Amino acid sequence: MKYKYIILMLLVLTIVYAETTVENFLPGITLKYGNKTTVIDEPDIIYVDVFPENCSKLGFVYMPGYGYDFLKETIQFTDYEGWALGIAYSRNDNFEFALQDMTIFIEEASKQKLTPIIRILGNNWQQEVMPVDTVVNFINNLSKATNNHITYIQIWDKPNIIFGDNKAFENPKDYADYIVNIKNKLNNSDIKIISGSLSLGKAGKVGENDRIDANSYLSGLLNINEFWQSINYWGSSVYNAKVNGKENCITSENIEFYKDQQLCMDNIYGYRWELEKIKQSTNKTFEVILTEIGYPISLENMGKTKELLYLVKSDPYVKSGLIFIANGWDVWQNSAWFDKENRSLSGYAYQISDAVCS
Repeated sequence: MKYKYIILMLLVLTIVYAETTVENFLPGITLKYGNKTTVIDEPDIIYVDVFPENCSKLGFVYMPGYGYDFLKETIQFTDYEGWALGIAYSRNDNFEFALQDMTIFIEEASKQKLTPIIRILGNNWQQEVMPVDTVVNFINNLSKATNNHITYIQIWDKPNIIFGDNKAFENPKDYADYIVNIKNKLNNSDIKIISGSLSLGKAGKVGENDRIDANSYLSGLLNINEFWQSINYWGSSVYNAKVNGKENCITSENIEFYKDQQLCMDNIYGYRWELEKIKQSTNKTFEVILTEIGYPISLENMGKTKELLYLVKSDPYVKSGLIFIANGWDVWQNSAWFDKENRSLSGYAYQISDAVCS
């Protein structure tokens, strides 16, 4: 069986992807982008199987409100352990419902040998940021309710997007301070903090909301040393509702390998640019947790999706990659990997799993 995966990996590593080839995704990574070549240093600490046969790095994002009896389907996909991301938000200025909901989520994830991640948003999703003390109390109560079975916490999502009238994180320093204060008040080294992934793109409209330029926002965060001492993992995404990625792209600056290249959120070079920019400024190498990966469900995207998942599960910089999205049928009909009627993996998901994970 190993020979099958060795052949498949070799095929993937020669794929031309947006004029980019990946020659080696092992330590001392060599990348080609157009006519440019660079070797990226290996991470300080990596844990990677040379030819990973399963998808234990992978998992799914789960929308709240649908129950969690189908988390077992994640194991059907990964073929061996995996990850699951649940979303907690305040309703009417309190986390009472989220505490009950996420307790069930974590207990079910633990039964299935899944590592849970909890993304904490604000009041009524992202309409308002909840006070630091309220968030800290929620994390402590959740940890107590689940016998300390929660380790990974992501604070917010897309902080460089202004959601409606919520301008709490318009200045990157305000987001950094929020993270720092939560970390300090938690005073719990067992809780690992993941940054909210940025919306990769230039300043402008994203739907009805305003986006702050991702490059500028990241540069602002890089000026705040305490922020980088307070997070354990960098959060990022490889996802875009449009296959060509035109809306979620930036032109890189200052990093020679990526300079003047257009980097889009729908391929691995977005988060790799972020990690390289962070390393150059902080002299720290972070592992990344990709809290949204994948593409809309379609036969046209199947090949691209297989390639992406191969690369993510093989990349030593990636701690985990969460496929968007397991359920969420009412909102994300074109992106749900689970069948609504049977509450199980869709045929599309099984085809991807058979090719990538088994």
